[in-house]
Amino acid sequence: HADQITPYSSIKLLTMRKKEEIKYEYVPSTKEYLVALSQFPSYIKIIDAGQKPYQPLHAWLIENEKKLLSGNFRLPTIGELSKQTNIPSAKIPKYLKSLYHDVHESNLSEPHKFISDGQKNCHCSFEYVRRLASFNLGFDILPREGEILNFYFIKPLCGGTHFYVKNIYHEIENGEQITSISFTARAPNAYLNLLKEKAYLNHWISINEYYDETDFGLQEKLVKMYREL
Repeated sequence: HADQITPYSSIKLLTMRKKEEIKYEYVPSTKEYLVALSQFPSYIKIIDAGQKPYQPLHAWLIENEKKLLSGNFRLPTIGELSKQTNIPSAKIPKYLKSLYHDVHESNLSEPHKFISDGQKNCHCSFEYVRRLASFNLGFDILPREGEILNFYFIKPLCGGTHFYVKNIYHEIENGEQITSISFTARAPNAYLNLLKEKAYLNHWISINEYYDETDFGLQEKLVKMYREL
């Protein structure tokens, strides 16, 4: 119904051929944009919405910050949000999406605005069912490999909210330490990682296969390989 915010994103399951990895086409819903924005008011405040068409929506999110973060506040339908912001219902989805992507672009271009004093700025990449997204986050304490991060704001970009730390990479550039963290929705699989390590050491898989995500095809290859040993 046009007056309601769809509670779930549209996910289409596409199976191409037998034994081929399942592929997903992810389309974020209007509600997912609204939830992501409403849970991170500090991000909203970074955006200068003075001349933007979504300015009334931006103002509404800031004015209702405490209610939205209370956990007891029911998110409005598109019709209700339209009445409270004087924005036509048909434009609410477009403006939510536009505001969300402005926040994301600001994060990539000016990451320091999203980091609190004393926090370590980390460039984070998120992988969910082969969809990738990037975001700069500030950490008081760096997470360790295998730990879980819940980050709803990234959902409209890749479809996931819960991620495992896959690896942490440090480099020094012009005398400054740069930390990059890779997150994946896949739970760590110690046995599969061991098979992969052995296969690489024995030159049975390529360096690209070793460093890439272990997809269904490679998983089958590794398991079959060790069954035949």
